[in-house]
Amino acid sequence: MISPSTKAPRKRLPKQLAVINADSCTGCEACVEVCPVDCIELRQVELGIRGTQAWCEVDLQRCIGCELCVRLPKKDKADAYVQLVCPWEAIEMSLSSSPGRSVGASSEPSAGSC
Repeated sequence: MISPSTKAPRKRLPKQLAVINADSCTGCEACVEVCPVDCIELRQVELGIRGTQAWCEVDLQRCIGCELCVRLPKKDKADAYVQLVCPWEAIEMSLSSSPGRSVGASSEPSAGSC
């Protein structure tokens, strides 16, 4: 779980939030580089002789649902290809429970695991 940071949470809950599948994530940090609100962070765990395990996590309190961590926007309408950010397709957009409600409402989402 991502620890609280000094960055302020967003003002309204978006319709959908980014969720990273920890089993598919390799910690390449491609999603971290494109996130406009810096809500994705790399996590690492030392496994001793077996090496280090790395994955990314999304702070659902700060995610704005822009989808830039999933795919880059097309340059023009003639562009037939969608460029995925994550080469392992570990990120998907998940519907939030109550889109448009204020973040200060009674139930807020907890941090998401990648």
